[in-house]
Amino acid sequence: ESDDDQESSLSYGHFILIFGLFSGYLISSAALQKLNSLRPGCGQLVTLLQYLATICEKAPHARMFLSTPVLPMYWHFTFVFLMFISIKLGNLSLAVGLPFGLFLIIKNTNLLWSLLLGIVGTGRSFTSTQILSICVVTAGISICVFAQNQGTEKDDKKSEDSDAGGVLFGVLLCAASTFCMAALGSLQEIIFARYKEGQEAAESLFYTHLFGLPLFVFGSDSMREDIQVLLVTPGTSLLMLALNIGCTLVVKHCFVRLLEEGENVTATLTLTVARMTGVILSELMTSFAEEDSSPSLNFWMGA
Repeated sequence: ESDDDQESSLSYGHFILIFGLFSGYLISSAALQKLNSLRPGCGQLVTLLQYLATICEKAPHARMFLSTPVLPMYWHFTFVFLMFISIKLGNLSLAVGLPFGLFLIIKNTNLLWSLLLGIVGTGRSFTSTQILSICVVTAGISICVFAQNQGTEKDDKKSEDSDAGGVLFGVLLCAASTFCMAALGSLQEIIFARYKEGQEAAESLFYTHLFGLPLFVFGSDSMREDIQVLLVTPGTSLLMLALNIGCTLVVKHCFVRLLEEGENVTATLTLTVARMTGVILSELMTSFAEEDSSPSLNFWMGA
């Protein structure tokens, strides 16, 4: 009976982690979308606040991480570099005018990048079912992208050609950001498998945010303007910042816990479903806000 209770408790614990990961991502994405509508390109400031919150959350274990680190420092610096480049490119893609729905769609291509890097970098073999599943998901995402581009082209008839160029440049930046994040995940998987001490995931999370903090402090000249613009509506801005930062902490905690439980596939699948759900909700919000804007049939087929 005790074994059955343990199995049920583990299943219940996994359900809580999956629910926290799914709901936390949706809420944090919705809050970021609202903040980006108030101040386009403020993602750098939001990311900085997320880093500070993560460091504070890991502070009780900081002495252990600093005194007896499991991973060599050069790996932590490598993780920081890839993380910074990925986030920087993602924030720039929004700043140049990439629609938030399209931003989420491109982020979903991490499955394809992870497949390619897993084959080339780690030599992992995938079953035909896994490859087919990833291809189906990627095809659906591609259909959504083409549907979005068709809608954008219709809207751009009322705008200057430079707007379309900005969206295209944003797509390239976001794709590069997604590739860097997939490369980071593949590299961490290899290094974590080499050093199995039980604290490598939490230690990497701590050092990545600690070492990356100066890059975000001095990496943007517009943070002061971002703060001034967001403080024009302090009630809404502070509420959205609190939701985004708090839910991002929940997402990171649930994701790392699932990795520690050996549920990497479950964690990645949950994030993918959450991102696609965010895309659908973003499109619905846009259609309600703009009378002439509604998702096309191709978009829904892809979704």
